[in-house]
Amino acid sequence: MKIITFSSLKGGVGKSSIAIFTANFLKASGYKVLIMDFDIQNSVSFYYGIEYELTEKHNTARALNDKNLTDNIIKANDFFYPDIIPSNLELLNLQSVNQYQLDSIKNQLQDYDYIIIDTSPTFNSLILNSIIASDLIITPVNLTLFDFKTALFYENRLKEYRTGKLDNWKLLFNRYKEPKTDNPDTELNTYISLFESEFNNILNTKIIETALVRKAIDTKTKITLSKTKEKLYLAIQELCNEITNTEINNQSGGF
Repeated sequence: MKIITFSSLKGGVGKSSIAIFTANFLKASGYKVLIMDFDIQNSVSFYYGIEYELTEKHNTARALNDKNLTDNIIKANDFFYPDIIPSNLELLNLQSVNQYQLDSIKNQLQDYDYIIIDTSPTFNSLILNSIIASDLIITPVNLTLFDFKTALFYENRLKEYRTGKLDNWKLLFNRYKEPKTDNPDTELNTYISLFESEFNNILNTKIIETALVRKAIDTKTKITLSKTKEKLYLAIQELCNEITNTEINNQSGGF
């Protein structure tokens, strides 16, 4: 079992989309996958079509509060989708939950190969629960000054709260455009150099900028190796290979 949390202090970086793609790719590759939605905005829960009435009975807030993860799992009704513990507004009442709560009960999920956690763009006890319980924390960043400063702030929070997870924290370049020149003075190359000079935890994978991401999330378009989708498919495959330390062979034709 490996727990991977997608977390950022900044909204709009593509965190939820990448969490969904990662979970779907791993599931389509034959792994047993659970996705947990710790985001009040419930983007992940909405994507997987979880009805609000169902989240009233099964959700991450109840799972933490009752220390019962298994009874809050909603089984997937689609081969390509992972099981899920959805979000619910009850999370608002758990802002000060013990930061070791999830870590103390995560063994209930031993039947799963991978647990993917999506989080809110903030840093509180719920985020600490995810971080402390995780084997890997991924922060997607765009190549902007705001994202750079946010990454610095996130790093300081990990140190300040003594999570012991600084070595497990990785940055992921998202909405990435390949530089058209080696000129170090271009804006794109300047930001690449800025990140690389400050952080030694940047993943090799880069998620390309493409309108296909929004389309895939909004319409549940399947990502395949077709000509128009290949680059995104290969980027998610590379990400899954990198975070699992495995060469994954997805024989299902897409995710």
